[in-house]
Amino acid sequence: MPKSNQSRQKILDSAKDLIWTCGYRGTSVDDICAAAGVRKGSFYHFFPSKEALTVAALEDEWQQRRPDLERLFFPDTPPMERLQGFFDLTYQQQRLAWERNGQVPGCALFVIGCETSPDFPEIRRKVNDICGRYQRLLASAISDAMASGLIPPGNPARKTTLLFTWYEGCLIQARIANDLDLLREMSANALRLLEAIPENPVTTAGSRHSESFSSNF
Repeated sequence: MPKSNQSRQKILDSAKDLIWTCGYRGTSVDDICAAAGVRKGSFYHFFPSKEALTVAALEDEWQQRRPDLERLFFPDTPPMERLQGFFDLTYQQQRLAWERNGQVPGCALFVIGCETSPDFPEIRRKVNDICGRYQRLLASAISDAMASGLIPPGNPARKTTLLFTWYEGCLIQARIANDLDLLREMSANALRLLEAIPENPVTTAGSRHSESFSSNF
């Protein structure tokens, strides 16, 4: 990787670590530059503002996570396995972060989105965009599960909104309480919320899935 690209990525990685942990307003450009080991001039060479950096960092995190999501939501995978795998991996990601930092991180999208809206419209748009990507993945699995008779018929879009809202609420509550136990039964509770008819018994969180998703989402 060229040196300029390395510097840009260091800034992105440092921004994610600091903003996800300390908040948008609690993190300065100086903090990010110090953590990345770059001068402020380098920062502004790549990013015109902290807002622009945050937008880029959110997209960078999505792109890093995308291969795992594409594997997890592969259309030939049974729909309930897609859904269960997503929540299992979410729990594993939160557990790994808690073991590393002593803090349940919750969802960076919602943590940053709540803090910056409506003052930073570009960040709000990016958060909404990425949330929409997650919801489309969930909706495809829910629609297939309905078609297969694994969950009761209904409106997949409405069910997706319900599930995603519940999911984000769980993560926020766990972050506020710093209590990983609030997420331990996330996979099973998600299937209960969907009134699922599982083909096999629900496994415990992460027992059938690799510990991918080492980021704070």
